[in-house]
Amino acid sequence: MSSIHYFVIAALSAGCVSGNNAAPEQTSTVASSIVTLDSSALTDIPGGTIPTSRLTLTAFNSPIIARGLIQTTESMTRLEATGTRATDDSRTWTLETDAKRGSLLVARKHDGGLPIRLDPVTLQRSAVERLASWGLPSTEIGIVHQRRASAVDDDAPDQPRVFAHKTFVFRQVLGVPVEAHRAVVTHALDGTFQRALIKWPALAASGHLLHTRLSRAEIERLALDALAREGVTDGAIALRWRYVATPTTTGEVVLRLSVAARVPSVSGIEADSEPRDIDVDVSPVQ
Repeated sequence: MSSIHYFVIAALSAGCVSGNNAAPEQTSTVASSIVTLDSSALTDIPGGTIPTSRLTLTAFNSPIIARGLIQTTESMTRLEATGTRATDDSRTWTLETDAKRGSLLVARKHDGGLPIRLDPVTLQRSAVERLASWGLPSTEIGIVHQRRASAVDDDAPDQPRVFAHKTFVFRQVLGVPVEAHRAVVTHALDGTFQRALIKWPALAASGHLLHTRLSRAEIERLALDALAREGVTDGAIALRWRYVATPTTTGEVVLRLSVAARVPSVSGIEADSEPRDIDVDVSPVQ
């Protein structure tokens, strides 16, 4: 992994005066801080544009969700609709959708059966196949994680209890993650599909800014400028590509390439901070 060390000189006092006539109390104090940039993740983005096979707005229609995602023949009854948000219900399932935001929640009304031994690989494959049946193509799927969800009971705090299996599916295009877009598919301990929480807006056919003409060195300089504006003058900072989605009037989204500069968490006597991403504008182009 390659990393580059940058030394940032910052003036720490105001009222600096250049020239030989500056009064002693007007001279500035400077300090040296170190920012370490790791830009090894900024590999070349493949040429091309949005895949022709992609999730569409029609995927958020309740009959398609029932048939493809839930995989039930039960009829869905519309309970409530406000704007693009809707709530549907059947004998076994509850469904909440917002087509304009590209989000949906489906939940089984009843718990699963007795726990059985389940293969994590099989669970993950089942979740991805379910999403594909709904209309989500493999060209939009990036990293997938399979996890066991556990909780701690008050009477046995040292023995976490597994209560579900969750598959986390993250969106990517051209190998670049799309910020804040993912699907979480939950299976009960008996292996039955229990729940899906999805944020995956449909992609517009055009209008995306997926590439940049800037070199890595130019991006590193822009990252340092962005960090300085946020008051970050030291620490190990990792740079990575990401696509940020902007909604259109149709409910579809267009993607804009940017670089996220990850500032790690800091623990101190006075205060603690969470990790955060600082956006670096890389002048994206089609």
